Amino acid sequence: MNAPERENRLPAKTPARGGEALCLPGRGLDATAEGAVPFRARRRRPRLPWGTLLAAFAPFLAGGCLGYRLGSTLPEDLRTVHVPACVNETSEPLLEIETTHALMNELRRDGALRVTGASEADAVLAVRLVQYRLEPLRYERGSRRTASEYRLALRARLEFTRAATGEVLVERTVKGESTFTASGDLASEKRAALPAAAKDLARNIVESVVEYW
Repeated sequence: MNAPERENRLPAKTPARGGEALCLPGRGLDATAEGAVPFRARRRRPRLPWGTLLAAFAPFLAGGCLGYRLGSTLPEDLRTVHVPACVNETSEPLLEIETTHALMNELRRDGALRVTGASEADAVLAVRLVQYRLEPLRYERGSRRTASEYRLALRARLEFTRAATGEVLVERTVKGESTFTASGDLASEKRAALPAAAKDLARNIVESVVEYW
């Protein structure tokens, strides 16, 4: 055997005594006399500071709180409200009945103001219905005169006053709407779409009063 071959040969393995570690050149092994076991060094994962974690999750935490009101922002002396029947200033009959009903239900659902009689109320919420409008949204294919979808739009003027003094606290115009598909009987379809428009109007009225503060 020539010299280069002897230099490239690895030294013979020396059997280890019981309990002794066996180190092999060029390999990361932790071994005993019973057998070699691959040795892998445990690496610690870097830990992010709490500030970094909070900053990363802040947009999600904030987004989960959107649309949720912690209690009412109304003044302490405004806890009950009297709601007279809505005044219908449009040509659409019975509009005031559906809107008044929707407004009562929305106030009860919201819970910020309790509906009471006029003698017990801290405030009065008066609503005038000033517009009822039917707007075509889509037309039948090949026709610009026959609508296939409509928007039913309502507009109302609200006035929220303090019952004891008559002071006007909130006064503004509010809208509500719904859409429906035309299938033949337009009069019936308008009546069927009215509750959804009245509910949308009532929700916007209550939000205008409660969230004004």
